[in-house]
Order: sequence, then structure tokens, then C-alpha cells
Amino acid sequence: MIVVLTLFAGVRSADAQIFISAGGAAATEFEGLGLQFGAGVQLPVLPFRLSGDYIMFFEKDDAGVTEKWNEYNINLGYQYVSQFDFSSYVFAGLNSATEEFGSLKTTAYGVNVGVGADYSFGLLGWYGELKYTVSELDQFVFTTGLRIKFGI
Repeated sequence: MIVVLTLFAGVRSADAQIFISAGGAAATEFEGLGLQFGAGVQLPVLPFRLSGDYIMFFEKDDAGVTEKWNEYNINLGYQYVSQFDFSSYVFAGLNSATEEFGSLKTTAYGVNVGVGADYSFGLLGWYGELKYTVSELDQFVFTTGLRIKFGI
């Protein structure tokens, strides 16, 4: 308990950064593109970030059958490089993915592992992430887009 209190003793509320993100996604198993929306918090004193996102892939038609895919993710990241306006990080977390193929619907739960990077232009920045999801609906997903940061 003392160790945990010591770690957080130097954290002031102004040190935390909340971010929201929006961008595009490409997936290997679904073989399609989609939109990604997310939010998270970064504590600069501790090199960790907690984030969550939703990815909605565009519907596609496979031999007359409509296919849909979406997923929710929650991840804990470790920022291992932070210089100038660039940072890179690794992350792991939980995933819930749903695939609808015609009248069949499959929901699978799994884990994510991945790497990411972002570059800030003041409050606005660019990000890119590559992750692999291990589940019944496993796949690689690449996301990239814009991130807005707010100090709290």
C-alpha cells in the first residue's frame, strides 16, 4: 500500500491527459475497412495509459450475404519512448468482437496485444496502432487517425 501511495504522490491533476481519437481501421480476418472511435487517459508521471475504443467495420456483401463486424476494446499501455512530440507504446487488453454473416451471429471475447505511436501538434495529434486479437474471431487490426488531447 505504501508503494502505491508513493507512486501516486507526485501525480497532480494537471499532469493527467485525457484524449479522444477518431480514425480508420483495416482488418485481416474481416478483410475490410472501418471507423474507430476511442478515448483514454495518460499519466505522464507514470508511463501508463488506459484506453478504450469501438471499431465499426463497413458492411460488405459476400455472395449475396451481408457481413458485419464490430468490436470493443479496453487496453492498458506502457509508453516506452517519449521524446519531443513523439511517443511510442505497447499495450495489452480485452476485446469483444461480433460478426454477423447473414442470419448467423457470433460474439467472441479475447485479448489484444499491440504497439502504437503518436505524434502531437499541440492539442491535436496523429496516431497509429497495430494489434493482434487472440479469440475465436482473431485478426490483425491497423488503426490510424487523429487524437485530441486535453489536460486535466
